[in-house]
Amino acid sequence: MRFDLKGLMKWTARDEWRAILDEQVGLHLAALNEYDLDEDELLERIGQAAYDMIIECAFEDFLTADAEEGRNVIDDYLKRRGWKEGPSTRAYMAGLRDSVMSLYEVSTIVPGQSFLARDLIRGGEPVLVNEKSGSKMLNQWDRLAARLVTVQGKVQMTGAVLRFTHGAGDKLIAEIDDLVRAVRKDKKRLAADRDIEVPEEVLAEIMSLDTILRMSGFMFSAVWLRDTLDRTAPENAPRAVTPEGDPIEPVTLRYGFAKGTTQKAIHAALAEVPNLRRDGRNFWNWFENKHAKMRKPVPATAQVFKTTLDNGATVLGNIEIEGRYLYLSTLSRPRAERGSDLLTGALEGLIRPPEEVDHLPSEEDLFLDEGNALEQLSDEEQRVLLQQFLDDHYAAVLDEPIETLGNKSPRNAVRSEKGRVRVVAWLKYLENGSAIAAPGMEGYDFTWMWKELGLLDRRK
Repeated sequence: MRFDLKGLMKWTARDEWRAILDEQVGLHLAALNEYDLDEDELLERIGQAAYDMIIECAFEDFLTADAEEGRNVIDDYLKRRGWKEGPSTRAYMAGLRDSVMSLYEVSTIVPGQSFLARDLIRGGEPVLVNEKSGSKMLNQWDRLAARLVTVQGKVQMTGAVLRFTHGAGDKLIAEIDDLVRAVRKDKKRLAADRDIEVPEEVLAEIMSLDTILRMSGFMFSAVWLRDTLDRTAPENAPRAVTPEGDPIEPVTLRYGFAKGTTQKAIHAALAEVPNLRRDGRNFWNWFENKHAKMRKPVPATAQVFKTTLDNGATVLGNIEIEGRYLYLSTLSRPRAERGSDLLTGALEGLIRPPEEVDHLPSEEDLFLDEGNALEQLSDEEQRVLLQQFLDDHYAAVLDEPIETLGNKSPRNAVRSEKGRVRVVAWLKYLENGSAIAAPGMEGYDFTWMWKELGLLDRRK
């Protein structure tokens, strides 16, 4: 439910509140100075919608701030003009006035209706948030900076909402923790230095988490903006890479048969090539058993894409014969060069020099009969195909060393309580990131991975 705040908006335009609003906007846009940007440049980097949301965050901070002598714009409006508003609108304004920004983890989404929100800063059990439009755009384990207000027994978000990446959320939590420790230490020291007797209940209120959050709403915008500006910098643009660190660049090389060469002769020659596994009449996987080493630095946002066989070997490319042509397809140019050297030596005299072509048998074609194309499949067949491919991919990942798990595989990491906590965070990051970054994967069900690792009771 949305409330008509036109009367309050008009009241905030009075000169007496202008300085407070300008101060809040300046705090929320502090990244302009850090990154040497003006507002037009910031708008170009993050887009109009994101820019407007930062301003909305600053405005809501202004609505909760106290001016001189403890005056607040909402209190002032309700006292002088509140009689013009309905009961629910007055209740919403009062709730907004007392609200604080916090970071919430989203789960159990009912699109168009509601979701559960767990406070990652203040703790406690998840609360049911009634949200029609916003819930349609959320993914499991999203992290949202938001204010929650209860009106007529129902919890809902206010207008200012920032979607955090998991990395930015971790940074925010760490900064808030540091601030809490610093404030509590400083308040106690100040009282001791001045030999002031401060009642425990007063000291507890001064140092309460809600009080600290009320003063630090700008930190949410600051962390979010830094993360967004860093991720949108040209050198940090997200990209997909192979395990060797090479950009994903599908390459297909086509080799024509030499005069007199038969498919039977090609089959016989390929049978002698190490690290080729035949998976069909005219289809081979080219693989290696050793773990690939990252040869070059890649952005932290890069996604490493790896395909494995059922024995854990890494697939480097595919070889396919169609008529009197042999195709080598890989996901990077360095792999294509390696594969070309391999085939040129193994099939000397049987094939002509290669030419690069546009046609690329995709990873999903591993499961197709010869001659079929992915686009010829029905939507349901494509869904089943993608499901099978992702099941195989993630089944292999469970036995792969993961940097964030201390270079342990998920199966090994869950043997300790500390490891289980890390694996839960990794699964949430994986599930959330896949739904956001990979079209077609938003419907993929990760539940089996939680079960496989014995963590289903922690999927909340």
